[in-house]
Amino acid sequence: MQNKESLISFRKYDSWQNAQRCVEMLEKVGIEYKLEKYDKNPVVLGSLLTEKEYLIKVRNDEIERADELLLQATEINIEDLDPNYYLFGFSDEELIEILVKPYEWGEIDRILAPKLLIDRGYILENLDIKSKQKIYAEQLAKEQEVAEAEDTEYAKGFGIRAIFKILSEFFSY
Repeated sequence: MQNKESLISFRKYDSWQNAQRCVEMLEKVGIEYKLEKYDKNPVVLGSLLTEKEYLIKVRNDEIERADELLLQATEINIEDLDPNYYLFGFSDEELIEILVKPYEWGEIDRILAPKLLIDRGYILENLDIKSKQKIYAEQLAKEQEVAEAEDTEYAKGFGIRAIFKILSEFFSY
């Protein structure tokens, strides 16, 4: 078993019950996970109104298996959904985006989007989703590199400012 440090973000939930439901499914099939709890609004940390957010992490090599498990456990019937369910108002392009960026969406949306596209006359195999996902993954990788570089530069700048502050206080005595 790998250490908990090698786990990556898998799902984020706003409620403990939903996070626990996911964790129970992962446990049943032996997928290693870590459940972390965060304050949604860290600015108001001492507040009683602070909302919690629950992040579930799994090993990178288990992401697809865990994802498939959750999708299989989610059953929906379009007729049972509220007629005002927001996805019904999505454009074709927005529904395709759900297929391209599946990890940004919940299980119901990921199951419903292809059904709606098929109902609208699309043939999913003709949408070239895999190549669009590859392009999106490359964009994410580039953004991650930029973010890490910016974090490093910020940390360097913070360190330099801290040193100047300490030196200025030292020499002002």
